[in-house]
Amino acid sequence: MQRFRFIRAAVQTLLTYSSPTIKYTTSQQAEFFKYTSGRWLYNEKQQNASRYVCFNVDEIQRVACAAVGANRCIKFKKLDEGSYNKVFNLEFDNGAEAIARIPCIPLAGAPFLTTTSEVATLDFAREVLESHHRWPHIAKAREVFPLLNGVFDIERKLELAPFSQMRSLYFTNDVSPALRSRPLFRSDAFKDNADSDFELYAKLDAAKERYRTGPIADQWWSAERLQAFYDHGPWLDIPHQTSGHPYIIPPSPLSNPTIWHPDISHSNLLVAETGPAEVQGFIDWQHTVIAPYCMQATFTSIFTYDGGLIDIPNGRVVPQLPSRVSTLSAEQQDICRLHLKFAMRHKAYEQKIVEESKRRQVRAIASLDEDLDCGGDGWVSEYQFSTAMKMLKQRKASWDDVNGGPFPYKDGSFSFFPS
Repeated sequence: MQRFRFIRAAVQTLLTYSSPTIKYTTSQQAEFFKYTSGRWLYNEKQQNASRYVCFNVDEIQRVACAAVGANRCIKFKKLDEGSYNKVFNLEFDNGAEAIARIPCIPLAGAPFLTTTSEVATLDFAREVLESHHRWPHIAKAREVFPLLNGVFDIERKLELAPFSQMRSLYFTNDVSPALRSRPLFRSDAFKDNADSDFELYAKLDAAKERYRTGPIADQWWSAERLQAFYDHGPWLDIPHQTSGHPYIIPPSPLSNPTIWHPDISHSNLLVAETGPAEVQGFIDWQHTVIAPYCMQATFTSIFTYDGGLIDIPNGRVVPQLPSRVSTLSAEQQDICRLHLKFAMRHKAYEQKIVEESKRRQVRAIASLDEDLDCGGDGWVSEYQFSTAMKMLKQRKASWDDVNGGPFPYKDGSFSFFPS
């Protein structure tokens, strides 16, 4: 009996090392399938059920082995879970590593649209925009300008891609024949803008047959909503999206179809492992859409300062420590200096927008709103009126039509309620 057990153990060991996959029991696989990263205070049964995803553990390992040129997977571990996906880390006998992400269907949206659109978007970001997607550790580098310039460079390339339609990006072969005949980019874009960034526009021109715009791949279109009768796109322009377009469409280029990363934040930013914080790229392009520029381009949270201790001045003025800082304790002074660093970073990013980005128009209007402290349609309280009107006249006199567009608050401008 002892000899039999020895032989069985030896055979099992041989099978394990000759197999390209790690074998797991049914109960072990169930731990991969179910949600294990938190609890819910209510509706927990439904929440867990929507995130319970069965998949072929062996097949994922085999596909990953082929992708990295390995013979065998030696580690398969759940790394994390988010609202829409499960993420696994795989290691292989040749020293390679890989990340596998499993979408939680139906939360992540329509399976085919969500997956094929994200793959095409990743390919577009890597091959055309040169946003590389290696998996380095997130470093804590001290230099802010390599980080700022890297993020801004990717955003600038997103701004310049002259899409002709709105919704989601796909490989040409993944959309219907009817959509393959539609051009990816606006016909006049390369003639008018090629000189501004010759290398980028050459890559965009070379890629114009590889990709197409197709139906929206958004998490909102999930579960029963997938059955709703609705035009999922693509759309040529804003009028195809809303019947109220004469009153809400901003002028070009603020209404141009623009692709943008859905969540430019610290958690999705990859930088070099050592040295300056050189940006390697963004992760998590799932649910990326092409939409009007004014709805897409934002002031990223990576550089946003809203701590309240330091004022962000208008124009080319450097933030300063509060005048009372000398009266504070040493510990409080250190806190103020830390806040000043964050405020300086905010101001540096803001200044790059003003000088180099189409977002300067969006930012100019937002700055005007902040200065006037007004509500919708230019509403202010009666006791604020005199001060706000004085500020309005000052801002109008110094308004930059080139960077800010037409001055938005004057008699005859659009108002929501009277229109």
